[in-house]
Amino acid sequence: LKPMLEELGASIWDTSRVVLVLDHYVPDRTEESRRIVKIARDWAREQALPHVYDSQGICHVVVPQGGHIR
Repeated sequence: LKPMLEELGASIWDTSRVVLVLDHYVPDRTEESRRIVKIARDWAREQALPHVYDSQGICHVVVPQGGHIR
């Protein structure tokens, strides 16, 4: 998402509507997965995202449990 937003010159207009779940690349066993997870964590920190679930489960479970869908 970060490269796409930068390319468009866009930004997130409402960070409270963004949910980031780090699941498919966690645990980060390979160099590639470590790189992807670092990019995601750094980007979430830069954007001050309030809803980041880092290694807390898979998105299909975490998002509903976090109350992010109706």
